[in-house]
Amino acid sequence: MIAANTKWGRSAEALGLYRRMEREKVKPNDVTLLNVLAACACARDLETAERVVEHVKSNEIGFSTVLSAALMDVYCKCGQVLLARKIFDEMPERNLVCWNIMIKGHVEDSNYMEALNLFRKMQFRGIKADKVTMASLVLACAHLGALELGKWLHAYIKREGIETDVVLGTALVDMYAKCGSVNNAVNMFDEMPRRDVMTWTALIGGLATCGHGEKALQMFEEMRANGMKPDSVTFVGVLTACSHAGLVEEGRAHFDSMSALYGIQPTVEHYGCMMDLFGRAGDLEKAAELVRTMPVSPDYFVLGGLLGACRIHGNVAIAESTSRRLLELHPDHGGTYVLLSNIYSSMGKWDEAEGVRELMEERNVRKPPGCSMVEIDGEVHEFFVGDETHPRSPEIYAMVRDMIGRSREARGDVADRSEVPLCIPEEEK
Repeated sequence: MIAANTKWGRSAEALGLYRRMEREKVKPNDVTLLNVLAACACARDLETAERVVEHVKSNEIGFSTVLSAALMDVYCKCGQVLLARKIFDEMPERNLVCWNIMIKGHVEDSNYMEALNLFRKMQFRGIKADKVTMASLVLACAHLGALELGKWLHAYIKREGIETDVVLGTALVDMYAKCGSVNNAVNMFDEMPRRDVMTWTALIGGLATCGHGEKALQMFEEMRANGMKPDSVTFVGVLTACSHAGLVEEGRAHFDSMSALYGIQPTVEHYGCMMDLFGRAGDLEKAAELVRTMPVSPDYFVLGGLLGACRIHGNVAIAESTSRRLLELHPDHGGTYVLLSNIYSSMGKWDEAEGVRELMEERNVRKPPGCSMVEIDGEVHEFFVGDETHPRSPEIYAMVRDMIGRSREARGDVADRSEVPLCIPEEEK
């Protein structure tokens, strides 16, 4: 009964039966425990999983490879990736399932570099990857923007004859689109014999983000013509396409159609897209009104987007009211202070800009350093603003200063005071 309920996704019922077994003092065997852990993974039930661990230890059953893999899956799905990794590292033998669970766990934990490192170790040990491995790795490349590595993985898939099902095909479309390789994304999409709503959504969203708004909307119409029903995520891509293409009225029509035609209630992300649509068009009053009247509470990205639009269009009044709301929600977020200070500076309001800097210092708020990544020879390297950990940092920064100076001399630049870093005193601006 536990196995049947687990198989059909009825994890609550399966776990209820296991608790009944515990109460009635019925001892489970390995098969029972395996199904219970599978149900725990689906239900994100860490507490019951820990009871299974205690049962295994107290009865000296021992963790087989299969049971260990199931427990790793529970830990990963419950956000306890370090616990899963501890089990993985201590296993005397690991099969492909174990490697796949751990790689996917790191990807879902946003530790993309470690996922790629695990794949290298997996190759070194002669473990052949499958479509599950590849889907996770391609997703990691998408988030890192590692196009060349993504292309290498695509070639590996073809060379090893790995089946490109809908999940893997969609991951490749998404990776190419997020890395800005629109032609490869479209080609991959066209090669797929079968596509689901996630495949269409990946291409629409990718085209929209890369500035191909008209093409994204064309694909949306083609999607509907093929009888595919869009979901909530699809409309994020559609509204983003309208925003980037400056199609205000079309964006409003699509926004209204969400609930009217498809029964999809707009989320804060959809309202954020609409705010961005109005903000890019310069209609800040309408953008601010939308934020004031939206039925869900605006998050940092919505309010931060409105504040950014205020900076572009020089609207101090709306910027001040928006920043107040932002600071109420996130008083420790340094980006808000920096952006508001830059708005004041761009309008020549130096006293106000200085006041923001003093408030930031008074509250001991620090802006996290910016981070960028570059891919060289299939390896992704991270760089942080102000990072001096490299042994040749003095030489590197000296070269950067020299390059900046030469560049300014060549262009005849005059210093722009509108975006002066907060850490520089007024007299040095």
